[in-house]
Amino acid sequence: MSSNIYKDIIRQREGQPQPPAATPQPPPLPREGEYLAFRSGSRVQMGFAVYRANGDMDGFLYHNLDNLALRRVSGVEFLTFTHRGKAVTMQGQGLKAVMQVIMAHTAMEVFEHDGKATVAAEPVIQRVEVTMADKSGSKVGTGLPSA
Repeated sequence: MSSNIYKDIIRQREGQPQPPAATPQPPPLPREGEYLAFRSGSRVQMGFAVYRANGDMDGFLYHNLDNLALRRVSGVEFLTFTHRGKAVTMQGQGLKAVMQVIMAHTAMEVFEHDGKATVAAEPVIQRVEVTMADKSGSKVGTGLPSA
């Protein structure tokens, strides 16, 4: 009996034209000399890379991200998260958009501002710091001002 149901469904669908599958387009690259805070895709990603202005790069897998938080302190935005013993802090403007693409697992690349021209209403990541805890538990590599 159940095989008849499947046959009926297949017969019904055979007569209906199927729309062509949309080919996903890669996210646009910024114009030459223009800053872009992040690039995101239309599909869920495995992880994303953070590019620093000095050329350093760190990679983060989504399944290891924890403690994602967006805070405003004295009018300055901070986006923080942890990843397998690393603590990441981003300082900038419009970081809610960055948090949203990370939460959606669609961020592919995140860029620290490197002096290129910015667009007024777009997010800007002014500083990125990645710190690691050494064996004694103290932080190594902090560069953001302490409160």
